Amino acid sequence: MAIKSFLHSGLERFAKEGCVAGIGGHHAPKLNTLLAQLSLSGGNLKALMEIPGFHSVKKQFQSSTLSVKVSGSWRLTFKVANDGTICDLDYLQYH
Repeated sequence: MAIKSFLHSGLERFAKEGCVAGIGGHHAPKLNTLLAQLSLSGGNLKALMEIPGFHSVKKQFQSSTLSVKVSGSWRLTFKVANDGTICDLDYLQYH
């Protein structure tokens, strides 16, 4: 798996065990698809740019953080390490 670390424990449990208790259950199908796409991308930014809703998060101290839209104001945010692994994967609501 190209995903190395999670910041959101509910998302990590969902990714590893399929447990929806720590995430919005209605987001489970979309999260499952996005996690698979991120895992298969191998950190390749070109492949990541093909994910619908993908964009770069432009915050002052997080310019290396990328995000993918889950639904409405919900996003998956992450960083791509030098070795191509996805790290610091988080699931959060922006507004």
